[in-house]
Amino acid sequence: MIAAESVGRVRFAMEIDPRYCDVVIERVRRLAGIQATLADTGRSFNDLKTERIRHARENLRTAASLLGLEILSLGPLVSKPPHCADLVRFS
Repeated sequence: MIAAESVGRVRFAMEIDPRYCDVVIERVRRLAGIQATLADTGRSFNDLKTERIRHARENLRTAASLLGLEILSLGPLVSKPPHCADLVRFS
């Protein structure tokens, strides 16, 4: 995707493993300077990532509470990768 972007070619890509979807999108964003949006909703990928991190933090707090544990620090959390069925458009 990055090579195609650098020479102005049309590109199509698919990632089978959802764990790598975020990595691909972040690399294209960082190296090519273009932003990703979900094709079906128009939501920015950054907004989706922020939302997923917030949900992960909430779920972690809930699980800790149910187990009677105290969370001292959450630190940075990695967001859940998008499902491969999510179509991503770069602009």
